[in-house]
Formats: sequence, structure tokens, C-alpha cells
Amino acid sequence: MNKEKLIAAGIDYEEGLKRFAGSVAIYEKFLLKFVEDDTFTKLEEAMSKKDYATGFLMAHTAKGVAGNMSVNRYFKSISALTEELRNNPTDKAIELFEIAKRDYLEAVAAIKGND
Repeated sequence: MNKEKLIAAGIDYEEGLKRFAGSVAIYEKFLLKFVEDDTFTKLEEAMSKKDYATGFLMAHTAKGVAGNMSVNRYFKSISALTEELRNNPTDKAIELFEIAKRDYLEAVAAIKGND
């Protein structure tokens, strides 16, 4: 993986590496698992239906995974969405979802090595 692209996409590579006892192989393996996880797809489906209860559960799950993987830009935006969905969601949830989606897709592209 290209460390500079990961950092540019809001992934704190050094912090993430520390979470995995300094093992590049294990951290990068789990970054690939992050890409393969279907939580974001389920979140996107819920948000398209304005199913905010399911959206909250998926956003909350995504928040935990992003935090543990040090995907910090996405963590910040998915955290904002999680809080909006937790507290009587409004149409602002759709706006916050779009920001989180952008951050998620940037992280995924960097992990996959796409430009």
C-alpha cells in the first residue's frame, strides 16, 4: 500500500500501525478487510430508504471500525452522522451521510491503490 496516499485520504497510518503492534502486514491485512466489509453498503441502503434506525446501527458500527483502524477523516464524519441519527434525525442526516460517503470512498480508493 502507498503510505502517502493513505495519509492523504485521512488515514493515520502510524497510529493504526501502533494499534496492530507495529506489524505492517497485519495492519494492511485489516485495512483490506475494512474495504471488504459490507457495513457501509448496509448504511447506504438504510439512508436511501430514510430508515434511520438501521442507519444508526450501521453508522455506529462503522464508527467503531473506522476508529479502530485509524481511518480518522471517515471516523470524524461518520461520528457526526451517528450523533445526528441518534438524536431525532432530520434531513441533515442525508447531508452528513454524503460527507461520510465521500470520506469513506476516498479511504477505500487509497487502500485499494486507486487514484
